[in-house]
Amino acid sequence: MLESRTCFKPMVTEQSATLLRLHQHYRAGHLFSAGGVGDQPAYYLDAMATIDALAAETDT
Repeated sequence: MLESRTCFKPMVTEQSATLLRLHQHYRAGHLFSAGGVGDQPAYYLDAMATIDALAAETDT
């Protein structure tokens, strides 16, 4: 749990917010592009892996 008196929302870029929204779909098994994992853009898979890793750190 992170405690802060600073609101981090203004620091989140539009691209980051979009990727965070897409992550919810990713976790539910829905991919960005049609096809399988091999058909996904590398930046998308990298972003999903990064979000998963950061979420795992905060869950401990």
